[in-house]
Amino acid sequence: MTTEALVEAPWLRAHLDDLVVLDATVTRDGDTYASGRPAFENVHIRSARFADLVTTFSDTESPLLFTRPSIEDFAAAAGTVGVGDGTHVVVYDRDTGAWAARLWWLFRSFGHERVSVLDGGLRAWQELGGPTESGPSPSVPRATLTAREDGGFAVVSTEDVAGGLRDGHSVQLVSALRSEAHDEAHIPGSVSRPYRSLIGPTGRLDQGVAAAMAREFADKFPTGVVAYCGGGINAAGLLLALHVGGYHRTALYDGSLAAWRAHGGPLSSSRSVDRR
Repeated sequence: MTTEALVEAPWLRAHLDDLVVLDATVTRDGDTYASGRPAFENVHIRSARFADLVTTFSDTESPLLFTRPSIEDFAAAAGTVGVGDGTHVVVYDRDTGAWAARLWWLFRSFGHERVSVLDGGLRAWQELGGPTESGPSPSVPRATLTAREDGGFAVVSTEDVAGGLRDGHSVQLVSALRSEAHDEAHIPGSVSRPYRSLIGPTGRLDQGVAAAMAREFADKFPTGVVAYCGGGINAAGLLLALHVGGYHRTALYDGSLAAWRAHGGPLSSSRSVDRR
């Protein structure tokens, strides 16, 4: 059974009782990130559960925020919110969809294929008039998820990226940073495709732009691309857009610029000539 990576609010409303909905919201104040749990408790999609990307679904032992957790920790986190092997998960947030895409990518990277992102997130749901509620994330029976490392969504390390720079970019690096941030500092040789440029005024993914980008990448980068951003969040959104557009030869540099800077990797700061 094929699971669509992106679903619309009317579809979710029709299937709300047949799946698990997870709110992946993270709030940001300047350079400070915090759990979106208070926002979730204020209002969320009816029957949704909160998936905390700041703590539960990240490696809290890492010095970097939002580092991909171990396979054991991920399976435990998924089980806590009631996601098992046969569960269809729909993820949303109340921002640009990048947080939801990050959780989508985590599930896919650990081999769970039955996961989708709600296009437009909470805003689209509320515009539809979908039922909402307030209060804490419900306690649910623990489920068993069989996570695996060979899930098909590749994870790239700092050593992999540094090695690629040394051997001449066998796979193309793609920056999902905002244009201004990319111009200020990016990994040498990377092209700029800001994630936010793929989001339309209603907060939904512009699937026409995503499809055009996927065709472009298939022509220019047949061996694949590695996406990165500041910390692996917008890059996950870019990979979701490419996946929806039909381009699947992708990997995510999980640590992104945060890990690259900590590693002391070289940076370029000239204006990209291949930017949208």
